[in-house]
Amino acid sequence: MRARLSDTAVFSGSGEGTLNLSLISTPLRADFEGVLLGSGNLQANGQASIVAPNLRRLLAWTGRDPGEGATLGPFSLECEARANADGVVLDRTNVSSTATWATG
Repeated sequence: MRARLSDTAVFSGSGEGTLNLSLISTPLRADFEGVLLGSGNLQANGQASIVAPNLRRLLAWTGRDPGEGATLGPFSLECEARANADGVVLDRTNVSSTATWATG
């Protein structure tokens, strides 16, 4: 995992800083690039992506039972993400898996 924040003053409740996060492993690559806002409720806003070469392996890696069946192929998700203490919101999301895709 790699993380970079341009200004740590956001943790004291003021300002904003550029935030870059990357998680790279065999079952997935996840990236976030955006800003971390420190006023009041700490919040992150930016672009997020998740890419996995095999959806079945990714589900098993996260502790989910993908069930029996054919191999689930590559999976990708790209979106605008907002996260704070109340949860995560994904907007303008593009999802694809093998020959299936969705937007929302």
